[in-house]
Amino acid sequence: MVIDVSCPACWQPTSAEIAAWDGEVEQWEDCQVCCRPMRLVVRLREGELLAVDVDADG
Repeated sequence: MVIDVSCPACWQPTSAEIAAWDGEVEQWEDCQVCCRPMRLVVRLREGELLAVDVDADG
């Protein structure tokens, strides 16, 4: 699943691929614009996106 988020460092839109179907997933991605790391916490239920939290420092 690919999700669209805003980078917490540069505020530019970017996307990330989430390899999950259900539950809570935490992963780090580098922003495609400024290359800074961002932590994504994604909550899914049977493939439906429930919530996305993004921060820069965990």
